[in-house]
Amino acid sequence: MKVLAWAGRISLILAAFVLYMLGLMKVIPVLIGGLFLFASILFALYPAKKTNRFKGFRP
Repeated sequence: MKVLAWAGRISLILAAFVLYMLGLMKVIPVLIGGLFLFASILFALYPAKKTNRFKGFRP
């Protein structure tokens, strides 16, 4: 399940990169491609930094 989720995130980044390249070639606006690329990278890296932060009960 985790492998499938990471594969989906990687494919989302690749699709966003292709859209960004289309933006650089003036096919679509660069702003749309850049925002989509930023959001996909943010979405892909967010679960990686999520850690278990419970340090125990303190009296």
